[in-house]
Amino acid sequence: MMIWTMSHFNDLDKLQKQAFIENERRLATLTMMIDNHIHDSIKAYLTWLPIFKVSYPEFIAYYNKHGLHNLNHVLRH
Repeated sequence: MMIWTMSHFNDLDKLQKQAFIENERRLATLTMMIDNHIHDSIKAYLTWLPIFKVSYPEFIAYYNKHGLHNLNHVLRH
């Protein structure tokens, strides 16, 4: 995977720049949609904590250790 810099970008012609920008927009949109979905899903599941008789801090600590996402980061946004 190439790390893009402004000098790489400046070397592109106009059509390549437009294609690059459009691709970045698509990737950013998809990333934001996925992040929002993860955030909303996790927030919904947190309402289940009382049913399982688990405290919020206890669950957050356990999930941050064993889960796939850092909930402190996810819930901050």
